[in-house]
Amino acid sequence: MIFMRSVPPELVHGVASGLYNVTGSVVRDVASGRGIAFLQETGMLQTILNSVMTSGGNPVVAFANLGLGAASVIQNQQIKSRLVEVQSSLAVLQNLQIGTLAVSGLGLGVSVVGVTSRKVIWLFLEQVRLEFVPVLQRLQGRLAAQG
Repeated sequence: MIFMRSVPPELVHGVASGLYNVTGSVVRDVASGRGIAFLQETGMLQTILNSVMTSGGNPVVAFANLGLGAASVIQNQQIKSRLVEVQSSLAVLQNLQIGTLAVSGLGLGVSVVGVTSRKVIWLFLEQVRLEFVPVLQRLQGRLAAQG
């Protein structure tokens, strides 16, 4: 469907996601029903009129220009609709990237905790060893004296 009006570029994502709704020529917030913006003219009518006016009065050329202008407008509308799809896909990719970053951060946190835990355990065992060395030396001394 070809419209002579379009949603303002800064609101396209909101309309595509359902945050906003188009009613007539007004873009409205779905939650509150409040008008956010008005649709903007696409310039299609101006393009068609220019193609007719530049034909030099020849009806065949005017008809050909009109057809080419309409085809150009249709292609532009198709490109705009695909652009909305690409923008929503990019938003999904951005969310995946944020999720991957969060999971990577958790992995790093677990690694740091693991290294810290190993160091704490090693220090504890070293302290235990240092406390038992004198006990072992005394025990060896007593065994040597008895034996």
